Amino acid sequence: MAGVKVTICGVNTQELPLLSAKEKKELLLKIKAGDQTARERFIKGNLRLVLSIVGRFSNSNENVDDLFQIGCIGLIKSIDNFVTNAIIVQWKGKDKILHSKTELIRFYLECAGLQDAQLCFNSLSYPFFTSQILLPNGKKDILFWNEPVGDEIPGNMQIILNHQATRTEKIYVQRKHSYERLIALGASPEMVKQLGYMYSFVRENKHRPEILICTNSDRVEHLHELAQLVPDMHFHVAAITEMSSRLMAVGANENVFLYPNVKTQVLDHLFEKCDIYLDINREGEIVDAVHRAFLNNQLIIAFEETMHNAYYTAPTNTFPEKEYRELAEALNTALRMPQIIDQALQMQKNAALTAKKEDYRPIVG
Repeated sequence: MAGVKVTICGVNTQELPLLSAKEKKELLLKIKAGDQTARERFIKGNLRLVLSIVGRFSNSNENVDDLFQIGCIGLIKSIDNFVTNAIIVQWKGKDKILHSKTELIRFYLECAGLQDAQLCFNSLSYPFFTSQILLPNGKKDILFWNEPVGDEIPGNMQIILNHQATRTEKIYVQRKHSYERLIALGASPEMVKQLGYMYSFVRENKHRPEILICTNSDRVEHLHELAQLVPDMHFHVAAITEMSSRLMAVGANENVFLYPNVKTQVLDHLFEKCDIYLDINREGEIVDAVHRAFLNNQLIIAFEETMHNAYYTAPTNTFPEKEYRELAEALNTALRMPQIIDQALQMQKNAALTAKKEDYRPIVG
């Protein structure tokens, strides 16, 4: 009844505030950002909803105060579990409500005065969505693609290839197999170009007779024979677990050094110390070893049967396992003629499509 004071759980129902739809939306966004004052306002502004639900049980034998408390608990849980994709940004003393990550990126670009700049991106999600909602500017955005390609061209990439993108007209692919796959799937060679990847190499190769092997098994193929055939090189074998008696026995060779349960600091030192990496262990790869060896400019040599990452291993530096003697001879030759290592390293970089800044300048300026 209007004008009648009703108190439930000590709450005067006449004093409960009313919130407009706009106020509710703004408060929910602030709640998401962690604003406790907004949370309290929203709770108080919705207590009338709780009361209306409690009113439906007025003819029951339940205690009204108990029902009201249960309703309030449900309201609070609903608020705390509410999920919204909107984002609040404080800009020039005011709250700016953005409804997606794409809008946030566009807002940032506009604030920085970069909305008309050429965008270079490597993802078909938010970066591509951002390019799509920006106005055409005469400068064409570029997609750099460094991911595998499956049985179909990715859907958002098809938008570009079908000339439906707002600003993007070129795709540069940084993986050889991905480029070949896209062309095989019908992508236009005029729009899809192959371009190498600019790697952040850690150091130069110093031609030292130090070899590194990282393994998670005791099946390091022909390690004993290689150690005997290449006596002037040191073989450092690191494992992040204990080593079996089989592998420990190989340590009897004077030029084999074993590191069971290797510590991170020791492993870092080994990657810096060694200039050759042998990918000759069975089972899985550990510590992203081949990629890490590549970035340390280590010459990667592998058996075809044990190779873990063909992308960073030149075909000329791989041997069938039965030709372990030829591999040993290649190591001895590299020891006598350091320039052989430099030549093999260059083939290794070429196989991984290593690019330089000069290769990118004509494209991105």
